[in-house]
This record gives sequence, C-alpha cells and structure tokens, in this order.
Amino acid sequence: MGGNILQAMADGVEKADVILMCFSRKYKGSACCQAEANRAFQLGKPIIPVKLEEDYDADGWLGMVAPMAMYIKAYSDDVLEKNWSQLLRELERVGR
Repeated sequence: MGGNILQAMADGVEKADVILMCFSRKYKGSACCQAEANRAFQLGKPIIPVKLEEDYDADGWLGMVAPMAMYIKAYSDDVLEKNWSQLLRELERVGR
C-alpha cells in the first residue's frame, strides 16, 4: 500500500462498491480494522460480513457496524466451499 496506511485504507473503502468484511477476534482487536469498518459504515457502503471463526460472534463495535444477521460462514475451506454460492449471490445483490 505504501505511504500512510490509514489513508490507503480510507481510499480503498471510499472507492469500493461493496465491503467484504472478513471478521474474527483479531479483526475486532485491530484499531486499523475498526477505523476501516467505521469509515465504511459512515459512508453507507454495503457490508457483507464473512465469519472466519466458528466459535466467535461479533460483539461490541463490530456487532453494531456489520449486519450480523446475514453473515457468510467461512471458517474452514469446506464451509467456505459450501457457502460460496451464497457469497456470490450476496455480492451480486448488494453490488448493483
């Protein structure tokens, strides 16, 4: 990305049509990820949450930013493969 990481992240969010938010405990604990998610939320960008840990449900600020009722499960290769078509449909739906 080069230069200022936060500026590069903001540019990416601002240019995106859809935000694919792959979340985990580490994601929630990252100040940069929180800033990126908050910027997407402020801009009203469609967010598709992708759950990367089976035993983690988003809480705190993360639970408020992303529509967790419709997250895509992807915490293993098998689970992602099973849900791949759901992810593609959701990307198509919100990316219009």
